Amino acid sequence: MDEAQAALRQLLEHCMFPRRAEALALLDLQPGLLNLRWAGAGFVVNGKWAYPSTTVLMMAGQGGDLGLVLALLERGADLHARDDVDWTALIAAAWWARTPEVCELLLSRGVDLMAESINGNTALTLYGNGSRLTTAEKEAGRKRLREAWASGPHPSQVQCRRDENWARRWPFVQVLVLGGFQPLAARRALLQQTALPPDVALPRLPCATAAERLGLVRAKVWSHPGIWRAIAAFL
Repeated sequence: MDEAQAALRQLLEHCMFPRRAEALALLDLQPGLLNLRWAGAGFVVNGKWAYPSTTVLMMAGQGGDLGLVLALLERGADLHARDDVDWTALIAAAWWARTPEVCELLLSRGVDLMAESINGNTALTLYGNGSRLTTAEKEAGRKRLREAWASGPHPSQVQCRRDENWARRWPFVQVLVLGGFQPLAARRALLQQTALPPDVALPRLPCATAAERLGLVRAKVWSHPGIWRAIAAFL
């Protein structure tokens, strides 16, 4: 392990406990660690997982220290980085969430609420699963996440969210326009609610263009009589 990776390992551990003062002091000495990716094998600290390619912001999201996450964002931490299982900082924060504040902060800076992990999960589907929250607490937290995303971007992120992520703002837009980005659980729920025949199922098309996805939706979903009821259920 080289010196940079050894220092990063120490920084990741500071973020996971969390130990804010120690983490920021180490970053002051080695600012290049901020967006460096972990190149070693996965490891566990304080009951939390660090996967290969993880970053400091992802671990701070798991640690749940709002002040530390804010400090990292102000220093230029990459919101959209993903580890080897496609977790973002938001997904990590949502999994370990005890309160939604860290997730709301990340959402206010422009992170995509509907970004999927390698297993097709999102911050909404995984919210609170690592913290043993009650069903009511999870639902309340998810509601706050949806509201935070719907309220619009932080002023510094307006331009960032004029890209395709902005078009994903509402789940029903994903169904009607993007198709292939709808999370697996939501796609299944959509099919159940509309009682669509199997040939109407929306397949995952990671290599398809936006035009191809739109064509699929128009051909198989747009004209279905139950689609508007399904849309209303997602609002």
